[in-house]
Amino acid sequence: MKRIVSGIMLMLLLMVMSSLLFSRFNVKSEPRTIVVPDDYPKIQMAIDYAKEGDEILIKKGVYYENVVVNKAFLKIFGENRESVIQGNVAIIKDNVSFEGFTIIGQNQGIKLNKVNFCTISNCNISNNNIGVSIYHEPSMLSQLYGKNNVIKNILKNNRVGIFSYFYMAIAPQHVCGDYLSNNLFIGNDYGIIVSYKIDSVQPNKVYGGNTIRANTFLQNSHCLYFNYTLSMSMMSDGDAVTFGRNIIHENNFTNNDAVLEVYCESFHISSLTGNIRIIFGNNTIFNNYFKGNKNLRSGSIKYLDVGYMDTWPEGKFIATALEQWDNGYPIGGNFWANYYYEDSYLGSLQNQLGSDGIFDKSYSVDLLNMDKYPLAAPINVFYAGTFNELEYYVDIVSISVISGFHFDPREGPFLKFNVTGENGTRGLSRVTIPKNLLWSDDDWTIFVDNQQITNYTKFEDENYTYLCFTYTHSTKTVTIKGTHVIQEYPSTTILTIFMLMTTTLAVLARHRRLKHRR
Repeated sequence: MKRIVSGIMLMLLLMVMSSLLFSRFNVKSEPRTIVVPDDYPKIQMAIDYAKEGDEILIKKGVYYENVVVNKAFLKIFGENRESVIQGNVAIIKDNVSFEGFTIIGQNQGIKLNKVNFCTISNCNISNNNIGVSIYHEPSMLSQLYGKNNVIKNILKNNRVGIFSYFYMAIAPQHVCGDYLSNNLFIGNDYGIIVSYKIDSVQPNKVYGGNTIRANTFLQNSHCLYFNYTLSMSMMSDGDAVTFGRNIIHENNFTNNDAVLEVYCESFHISSLTGNIRIIFGNNTIFNNYFKGNKNLRSGSIKYLDVGYMDTWPEGKFIATALEQWDNGYPIGGNFWANYYYEDSYLGSLQNQLGSDGIFDKSYSVDLLNMDKYPLAAPINVFYAGTFNELEYYVDIVSISVISGFHFDPREGPFLKFNVTGENGTRGLSRVTIPKNLLWSDDDWTIFVDNQQITNYTKFEDENYTYLCFTYTHSTKTVTIKGTHVIQEYPSTTILTIFMLMTTTLAVLARHRRLKHRR
């Protein structure tokens, strides 16, 4: 018994020591904050003085200088977009955060040069030749590259808002691309250009991998322009090359001239035998909003050069301009403001009685492209929070005006939002909830104001629960209750629990050994 008590005391002592260790570690790891112009009059001087992990705060004002960020893990913050840089910004090291600046009238406002995991956010980038330029040049052995984030910026009246260029002698095994999200593109000649030059294309691979999510495109001449310059030695019978597979979702495209353009500038093939297939497109496009755009999609192979080919009967060479305009059921497709049909059925075949927020009939984009599951109402995307280093969003497809979204796991397993519509008319909402965020063991509880909704429709896939229900309009509050909600565990807590478990197991093992000896 005394040995057990001693073991428990040792365990508690280790816990206290671990806590002290974490406290000491946290103090040591705190970054310094450098303030411009208080500490240094120039931004570049502050960067040159800083060490990796430091934060640099740039107070509001106009700074006439070209800036080179040549140290990794720096966080550089402007003051409410009132910190104006009259010059170009070049980032040449990984893991840099650059936030809150105004950059106007430059050749290349911000350039990311051969870097990964950098973030450009909350900037006003306007009237430039190129607003944000991203240059990738991975080696043939690279397994991972890209993953830069351009988020929550205003890109206005630029010739090109974001230009992302990938040059590869031989493409790596895994192509990641970048994350372009929650930006406002307005009045640009080109909103986003993504360009690939690959000197040695491998057959039966897919080249793409960018995520373009939750952006707003207004009155741009061209929104999304993808172009490819490709060379390969040989294509044999059954081979295929696909350039595309970008994820384009939850964006708003309104009153633009052209939305999506996919072009192969040139394709050089040394030798071609047998039946082959080239697909230019294959982007996945879903949960977007389309209204008043002149041209939805165009694309072609502009120049094809084949050094040698065997006999070429009809059907041997197939080039297809093909996109996927939905993400399957029940996630669905896009909302088309010019399209209306009934929503009386649900299911992947739309043959089961009940509403699911998806029109019962497909939408034809063009002769080759079809949205099989067009949304019956616009989609609203709400940020629910970051928990355990993962971002969570709740999507609401609704014919109502949605406002006041609220979710806080500390308050309990529920979320709520307001719906508004013309008094007395029918309202419909389909709420998509991540299963790891909020879930129910049995039935969900749904209230619209004080009225409980019992005849809702529930369907699920691997990652989400979908709840669809109707109500009578005015301005009302919807509350959705589950039985469980996500819990957030800080990394120090997780490590403490791990050490506690390890220590406990060690004490128990020692006790068993002593008992065995007796």
